[in-house]
Order: sequence, then C-alpha cells, then structure tokens
Amino acid sequence: MSYIAKIAEELKGGRWGKEGKLPSFRKLAQHYSCSLTVVQQAIRILDEEGCLRTFQGKGTYWTNGKIHPSFRRNRIIGVTYLSGCFKIELETLKEEWLNAGWFLAGYNADIHRQDPVREREFVLQARNEHFSAMVMLATPLPPGNAPLFARMRLEGMKIAHLVPYQESMEQESYFCSDYVAAGRLAAAQIARCGYTRLILFREGASADRNLNYRGVLEMAEALGLEICPDFDPERRWRSADADAYLEDSRATRPFRLDTLLDLPDNCCICSQSPYLLHQIRLLRQKYSASASRRVGYLCLDDFSSDQLPISRITYDRRLQLRTALKYAANSTIDALEPVQQLFAPHYLDRGSL
Repeated sequence: MSYIAKIAEELKGGRWGKEGKLPSFRKLAQHYSCSLTVVQQAIRILDEEGCLRTFQGKGTYWTNGKIHPSFRRNRIIGVTYLSGCFKIELETLKEEWLNAGWFLAGYNADIHRQDPVREREFVLQARNEHFSAMVMLATPLPPGNAPLFARMRLEGMKIAHLVPYQESMEQESYFCSDYVAAGRLAAAQIARCGYTRLILFREGASADRNLNYRGVLEMAEALGLEICPDFDPERRWRSADADAYLEDSRATRPFRLDTLLDLPDNCCICSQSPYLLHQIRLLRQKYSASASRRVGYLCLDDFSSDQLPISRITYDRRLQLRTALKYAANSTIDALEPVQQLFAPHYLDRGSL
C-alpha cells in the first residue's frame, strides 16, 4: 500500500474525527512529514469516494451524506455523447443555448471507447468547475459510475440520462427513447409487411438493447411470428470478414454464411446495426442461390447517421436532448427529485422491408 493510500485510510478511519472540518493541508503534511502534494492526493481519494469535500477558501469537511455545496453554480451543462449519437444534435443546439446564457461542454466518449474511468474524470472535472448539471450518455461498461452519479445529485448537481445505462433506473432522472415500444413497433411492422419469420441478430447486452429485444420478442410472439431469438449468441460475426468476402470469395467466410445465404422465404432479419444488415443484404445478392426469396431487413436503432438503404426505427433525438437540457437548466427542480420521460419511436421506410 502506498503512503498516499495509508494516509487516506487513516483519515477515513477517524484519526482526525469523522465529523466537521479536517485540519488544514499544511498541518496534515507536518503531522505525516510529507509534502502538500501527498496530502492533496490522499484527500482526493476520499473526495472521489464522497467521504469529504473541499471548499476553496473554507477548508475540507466530512460530508456524512449531507453536505450541499455553498458556492454558486456556473451556467455550464456537461454533455457526454458518441460520434453517431447526439453529436449532431448537440452541435445544432449549442449556439441557441449560448445565446440564452448557457455553455454546453461536450465530451465525445468514443475517443476513449466509453471507458468508465475517463467518464468519471469528466464528471469530476465538471464537479470541480461547478457545472450546474450533466446530461449523460453514460457508459454501460462495468464497473460503471452509478455511485458517483448518486453523490453528485446529493451535492446538488443534476444528472440527466439520455440512454438507460443500467437495468434499474428508478432513482435516476432520464429522458430516454422508449426502447420497449420501439421493439414492439419493429415486430408489428415486420408482420404488417407480410413476413412470417423473424431472426434477431443481437449485438451486446446493454440495458437499452435488452429493453429493445424484449419489445421485439413480446410483440413477435403475440403476433405468432416464427422467432430465432439470437442468431449469433457467441458474438462471432465480424464486419471485416464480411467486407473482405464481398471483395474476394477466397477470404475468410463470415460467421454462419451458409445459413444466411439459404434463408427461407418471408424471413426478416433485425439488428441494431444498419451496416451489418447492409452487409448481409449484399452477401445474399452476390452469393445466394436463393436470392429471389423474400428476405427483409430492419434496423432497430438510428444511432448511426448513415444513409444506407435499410429501413429502421427512429427517434427525435433533438427533442430528447432539448428536453434534458431544459430540465438541467431549471433551478426550481431539486437534483434528488427523479424526473423521467420516454420518447416515442417512429418507423422510417428505406425500402428494405
């Protein structure tokens, strides 16, 4: 254990009490015969755990789950997004909000592959700079930052989620697409177009996707569709293999290609990814002896802004983000009060059903 961690552990254990104000950094450094930097790093550990909080010019205090900041919050709202999700919407709203006196500080989580550690760093930076709120497209990757979000709300910073990042969102404020309704709409549209078989090509098991899949399967079963609930349970499909095979049939064959080339008539494939569906469509057109059979393709989400000719379920992302920002800027709403709203899905026909 490092000396920094030892100091943090001793402080947490009550060496200087567990209520009220701690001694100054200088006094702690003198006691432990170390530099101010070492003390600051030890304090930072406990600060990030939510045990204490340092107020500039006032000292460091134990929180005891009670302290709300006494400073005035800046008119800044942090927004996390992905390249294909909420980036365009954020850019279109920035100037409008700037004219209203608000600065939107964005962080593209794609840069660090939605790393929970990097997300945590951005939220803590927002906390240190006294942001009014965070509008989050939070990472679904473990371990996640749910405890940090809870502490931020306790300290008075509103956290608004644009996508469910965990299974239970009861205590969270969110402004999310209705993924269950989207799944139901997808299955209903498939049946409406005369398809009798549905193949679900799952990608991952994040909370939003699980809700999406649940809606698909519920409605497909209710409508009497023949269902393949998970075409690729081991997640062995590789887009690079499909691209290479489209260029050269001597390349590595994509996963379960023989099955995809011999799909029965009136079958529809569903996936989150429009590109995956586009690849399968091209593979069937180029290599399938049964290409004349009626096979449909429906994308379950519109995170990707591409213009591929794949029909899909869409949402009004701009309205979603705007509503979340209005909540974030509303000073009359307490950060601990859950505000929740779902946004209806829509079907966009691009000729693949």
